[in-house]
Amino acid sequence: MDRMIRKKILELLMVHFIFIGFTQAGKLCDFAKKFPNPYQQGNNKDGVQSTDSSTVSNTPTVQLCPNNMVFDNENCSVTCQNPYNRTLCDDAISTNRTCVCAEGFYMNGGRCVTEEECGCYLASVGIIVDGESHINDNCSRRYTCNNTELITEAYSCSVDASCDERDGVRNCYCNDGYYGDGVTCSRRDCYDIFNGGATVDGIYTIYPTGWESTGFQVYCEMSTDGGGWTVFQKRSTTNEGFYQGWASYKAGFGNVNSDHWLGNDKLNALTNQGTYQLRVDLRHTAGVGVWYYALYNNFSIGDETDKYRLTLGTYSGTAGDNLRSENGYPFSTYDNDNDGDATNCASFHQGGWWYSKYIFYLPCEASTACSGANLNGLITHSHDYHGTFWGTLTTQSCSMGETKMRIRPTVK
Repeated sequence: MDRMIRKKILELLMVHFIFIGFTQAGKLCDFAKKFPNPYQQGNNKDGVQSTDSSTVSNTPTVQLCPNNMVFDNENCSVTCQNPYNRTLCDDAISTNRTCVCAEGFYMNGGRCVTEEECGCYLASVGIIVDGESHINDNCSRRYTCNNTELITEAYSCSVDASCDERDGVRNCYCNDGYYGDGVTCSRRDCYDIFNGGATVDGIYTIYPTGWESTGFQVYCEMSTDGGGWTVFQKRSTTNEGFYQGWASYKAGFGNVNSDHWLGNDKLNALTNQGTYQLRVDLRHTAGVGVWYYALYNNFSIGDETDKYRLTLGTYSGTAGDNLRSENGYPFSTYDNDNDGDATNCASFHQGGWWYSKYIFYLPCEASTACSGANLNGLITHSHDYHGTFWGTLTTQSCSMGETKMRIRPTVK
């Protein structure tokens, strides 16, 4: 009896569920009509009009993609080699669907892999792009991606640098007044050393652009005319002869603490790492008398292929603008004549200089010379401007007793 009652109850419940199904079916159908059937006649499985109307199938085709891939209408996948250039993929939208790497996966060798499986992955930063580097938080390690291989090497800051993050990039950065890549920081000239706190005249080592690994010694004047001057020429005695050849002027000669020529290669490196001013100081007798000066707000020389050609800016001072005639001319020595005259001016004037051609100049006396000045001639009294002359201050038969040529970055 109980069994019959349970059966009857089940039958009534089934009728009830069927009735509910029929009454709700209309609503479901009305809702479905709002959306087109992607498999209706004339459309392919993507809802795109078929190009072949004779082939119609109402059976959807299932697209299967390899692991870690999805069926999408993008034409590209982000890769381990270029993981952050998502924009290119976003722009590559197409009506033709294909298999691409799923979100969080990267194409690598035909497979979609996680970022951890990319060759240059670092947990703290993610994927490092090939050819780029990352410095760790305390600047003790550098990680570089080289052809999908992550290379780890020791890294440390110079004592004149600090570990810092700037513009989103952590690195060793040289402190103020120093220049370099952070691992090596140096002073480029006497002005850098002066800005670092040095106030005593003397010999210092500087590391201009191109000389970072070796540097060279110069005499720095820190206590006169604002400080920070790099001396590249000095004359006050007869101890050092300046009638020398091209190779000597190229490399430099003399003692930087006394009479010397710093060297044209070094002078080229110095004056082409920024904008430099030139100050020429001279007086008639060494050690005594009035100093005259000529200041040029821009000074540089070319490299050896350009024969160390001279470039000058605007003049000011008390000595007279006697270098003006040499502006734009190459350097000459007795064994490398580059002046603008048939005469070998370096031989005639007994020293290497930026000679132009025979000119007349006043007011001292009317005479012929190859330039308006030459501070590398004979230091003793002579004739025919064989000495160290400055057109408006000397005659053809006398020399300036003391000279020096100094440079410093142009201070604005």
